[in-house]
Amino acid sequence: MNIACHRTPRKLRQHLLRTICCIVLTQCDAHISRRGQQRIQVIESLAAPRFIYDCHYLSGGRSDRYVLLNIVAGKPRSAEQKRATYRVLSERLQQRLNLDPNDLMIIIQQTQPEDWSFSSGKMLDLGMIV
Repeated sequence: MNIACHRTPRKLRQHLLRTICCIVLTQCDAHISRRGQQRIQVIESLAAPRFIYDCHYLSGGRSDRYVLLNIVAGKPRSAEQKRATYRVLSERLQQRLNLDPNDLMIIIQQTQPEDWSFSSGKMLDLGMIV
């Protein structure tokens, strides 16, 4: 999972990112059958010149609180699973962080097992997962 947002004061940023991570992991467990032990996250808090986006593209208007979630999924999920994930993440982030739904973009990228090597240059074999 990759989370990108604008740079905010350090204390607020730590709380914001920790809360986003917790909500995302909980909802992915509930809606897209994420394996609970997996926790690989890339979190970026970027200054304005490094975080460029269109404030109005397919949105009611984004602010400087804009958050981009990019979730990489190793197995196919149904449209219903994805729809529920998008809806619930938007609701939870609005409830917990007062994040305007227009300030949230979510991308779910689906991959195949052969697209992964977790270590030692070995291609993932589903038999490796217990």
